[in-house]
Order: sequence, then structure tokens, then C-alpha cells
Amino acid sequence: MIRDVTLSVATRVIGIAAGIATSVLTARSLGVDGRGQYFYFATLANMLVQFGNFGLPASNTYQLAKRSDLLSKLTANSLWVAVASLPLCALAILAIDLLGASTYIVDAPALWLLLMLVPLTLFGLLAGNLLIGLGRIAEYNCYQLGSSLLQVIAIAWVAFAHAEVFNFLLASAGTAAVSCLGLFLWLRTIGALTWRFDSQIFKNGLLYAGKAYFSTMLAYGVSRCGVVILGHYSGQAQVGIYSIAAQFSDVLLIIPSTAASVLFPGLMRLPAAEQYPYAVKVTIKIGILMFILSAGVAILSPWVIPRVFGDSFAGASTVLWWSLPGTYMLSVANIMSQYLGAQGIPRLYLGIWAVGLFVCLACAFLLVPLLGASGIAASLSVAYTIISFFLFRLAQTHHAKMRV
Repeated sequence: MIRDVTLSVATRVIGIAAGIATSVLTARSLGVDGRGQYFYFATLANMLVQFGNFGLPASNTYQLAKRSDLLSKLTANSLWVAVASLPLCALAILAIDLLGASTYIVDAPALWLLLMLVPLTLFGLLAGNLLIGLGRIAEYNCYQLGSSLLQVIAIAWVAFAHAEVFNFLLASAGTAAVSCLGLFLWLRTIGALTWRFDSQIFKNGLLYAGKAYFSTMLAYGVSRCGVVILGHYSGQAQVGIYSIAAQFSDVLLIIPSTAASVLFPGLMRLPAAEQYPYAVKVTIKIGILMFILSAGVAILSPWVIPRVFGDSFAGASTVLWWSLPGTYMLSVANIMSQYLGAQGIPRLYLGIWAVGLFVCLACAFLLVPLLGASGIAASLSVAYTIISFFLFRLAQTHHAKMRV
């Protein structure tokens, strides 16, 4: 597991670096307006995929970790779901345009590229999770690494050859198509190919997919709801300061989130009685590592932030101090959540995240007018501490019931 986590973290770091390189190339080639248009289309595609996958990637991992013989059927289902997303994507884009939320879509040739990019990205997400479900973490990382590097190469070629928004989007869609084709062919070598959509397997996974989807949306709400409140009460300057602290927290969370994704298929293959003790052991190790890393960030941030981002962002170090307890608690909660995920996601799990969202909102309305950006960080720390406590209690209770 240590090898898989190390490789996965390295892959994610390279992916972040590739994203930064893409941003630099597009910004320098297109200028502010062109970069804005490219970013708009890319963001819209990612939003449609994230909000429109309905938890099916998690369901793929869960079902395949339980039964590896479902690979060919789940691969076919993933392909057909991606194809079915085409008309839904078109309707979503038209709805956004009718609501007046877009200044870029009307009569834009890039619309057709967006209709290509969304199903390709969706298939990559669904099929990639099949590799995780099989426990083939190294192969999944190779797919992610290859996709990132291929996109950077394509974007760089466009930047130096013919830099236009349409061509950058075409490069993104083209590299996504090549990556998806490679992933599909690789899955064919692992299991026999079938083209038939299996409605029964799809229905079997819907309950788990729905719970995974809503838990993800609740977690996203907890992490982002305070930004709106902060912008309303404290203005954009405080949001800018908070964004720097949030970036540090997001980087710290790479390790536990990666460890969690690697842990899940391993847990599914263990006997039921051994899953909770193993999850606790991993949680303790991650907890020790995250405590050391968090302490290091807390000590260095007052020196690093002003020198890297400028003196005007010096206040972000204080915000970061307020957020670190929450980041730490979320780190250990992420690991224990995998145990609960392996148990089919109990309904109380969703209730805990709903309570966490309510606590975060209540604390934000109380603290933001007093503390500004630090108020959001403190609200998250309170919410994540409560969420973590109740998740551990739920896991303990579930394990105790299984032993009776």
C-alpha cells in the first residue's frame, strides 16, 4: 500500500504541474479574453461531468471490488453511459445559455468540441475507476500520467503552431479521445469484451451510486459554502486571502485522499471482521504523518506566504492556522470513510455530512462578520471535527454490530 500511495501521490503532483503548465501556455498564447473563454469551456465541461456522473464512478469501483468478473459488463455500461450523456450535455448547455449565464456559447463552433469532451471525460472517469476497483493502482496511475503528459504536449504544440481557443479545445478533446481509446483497449486485454448494456447491473449499482453522489455533494458544500458568505460580508480581498490558505490545505489533503482511494479496493477484499481494524491501523499512520506535515506547514507559512505571494497576502498564514485543525480532522475522516463506503455507505453517513453542512453554515454566519477569512477557516475546523467524531462513532457501532 505504501508503494501504491507513493506512486499515486507522485502522479497527482505531476498532474498538478501539468495543469499549471497548461494554464501558463494558454494564458500567454491567448491573452486575458482568450484564456477566459478557454477556461469557461473547460470549467463547464468539468462541471457537467462532476455534477452529472451521479456517483457511478464510485459504484463501478464498489461493484468491481466485490466481483472482478463484472469487468466486461461494467466496461460496456460505462461506454453506453458516456454515449447517453451526449444529448443530456446538449440540453444542459442550452439551458445554461437560455438562462443567460453564457456569453460564449451562442453559435460557437467550440460547442461541438464541448459535446465531445464531456462524454470522453466521463468515460475516462468511469473506466479509470474500474482499474481502481481491480486494485490495479499502478496501471491507473500510468493512465493518469500518460493523459496529463499527452495533453501538455498537445497544448504546447498548439501554442507554438496556431494559438486559437478552438484549436486548444480541439487539442484537449483529441488527447481525451486518445487516452480513452488506450484505456478501453487496455481493459479489453484484462477481460473479455461485450458491447451489450447490462441493465440489471446498472440498476444494482444505482443505490450505492446515489448515496455516493449525495455524500460527495454534501462534502463539496461543506468545503465551499463559506466562500459565498465570506464574499458577502467581507469582500473580495478577504476571499483572495482565504484562497491562498485553501490552496495549502488542498495540497496537504493530497496524501490522505490518495491513500483513501488506494485503501478502498483493498478493504473490499478483506474478510468483513478484518476491515475495521485495518482501517484503524491505516488511519493512525496517516494521522501521525499529517500531524507532522501540518506542524511543518504551520511553522513555515508565515515565512513562505509573503515571499511567494507577496506581503499583501501575509494574513493568509493566520487563516491557515485556523484551518489546519479542520484539515487534519478531514484527513483522518477520509480514511475511515472508506471503511463505511465498503459497508455500502450507511444512511447515517449522509446524515452526518448534512449535520456538518448545517454546522459549517451556522458557524460561518456567526464568525465571518467578526473574523473575516479566519472565520471561514474556524467554521470548517469545527464542522470537520464534528463530522470526524461522528464518522468514527458510526464505524465503531457498525463494526460492533457485525461482531455480535
